[in-house]
Amino acid sequence: MKIYFIKRIELFNGVDLILKQKTECENWKERYEIVLHEKNDENTFNWFVRKYRLSQIDGFINWLDWCGKAIIEEI
Repeated sequence: MKIYFIKRIELFNGVDLILKQKTECENWKERYEIVLHEKNDENTFNWFVRKYRLSQIDGFINWLDWCGKAIIEEI
């Protein structure tokens, strides 16, 4: 939704917003990786779920990178 407002009314500084969001996702990923390695339950159902969630966070980060580049190209 924030991207919509960035594009429509330029209410926020898009690049700053993307960078802040990416930093939050990277912190989230770092905390999640600690939990993943602490549990030491490889090949259990929970481990697969945690790996799936970690891949989602990676996807968010990749998408934010793409958004940041797209916004910079428009400036």
